Amino acid sequence: MLIDHVGRLFFPQAHFMVAMGRSSFPLFAFLAATGEKYSKNIKGYLLRLILLGLLTQPIYAHFFQLLFEKDAPLNILFGLALGVVTLRLAKRLGRPLQKLAIILLFSGIAALVPVEGGLTTIPTIVVMSLFQNTLGWWLSYALLEMASVWILSYSPISLFSLCAPLFLIAYNGKQGPKTRLFYGVYPLHFLVLIGIYRLL
Repeated sequence: MLIDHVGRLFFPQAHFMVAMGRSSFPLFAFLAATGEKYSKNIKGYLLRLILLGLLTQPIYAHFFQLLFEKDAPLNILFGLALGVVTLRLAKRLGRPLQKLAIILLFSGIAALVPVEGGLTTIPTIVVMSLFQNTLGWWLSYALLEMASVWILSYSPISLFSLCAPLFLIAYNGKQGPKTRLFYGVYPLHFLVLIGIYRLL
């Protein structure tokens, strides 16, 4: 994520930096899904995501304006919150078609609002919540990422996100140490980059 944003702001021709950063969202999605799975206070977890999203939004919008000179979508923390709600609701529904309907509904909401990542935000969170180091899972994830390029016309550089699950192969399926620092770095790094940009 940081490499991606540094590259976009200071080295716009360094496409390899953007490519390296494509792994960040699938990992964020995995962390959000893990948080939904293990959180004993799902309402508190959602509230933290939303409050941090609200705190981040004006900073993110300013950064987005510097990069693209247009209005920003809602930052990815709102997308993660939507994904957590989707996962929790889907678990309460028994029938596969009901689960699919919830995923499609919230995918549509993410695209219409819009949140960063658009239509693929919720499916990515759902797929990452099911992570297994199996051929079937890898094929599902690859198809999702390729569909975003071939059908939704995302930049081909997005396909570098296929590298993200490689970082998860050693995951043992158990809850790791609790830390909120990771999400706190998200708004902070925007502030730091904007500050450096203004000083140059």
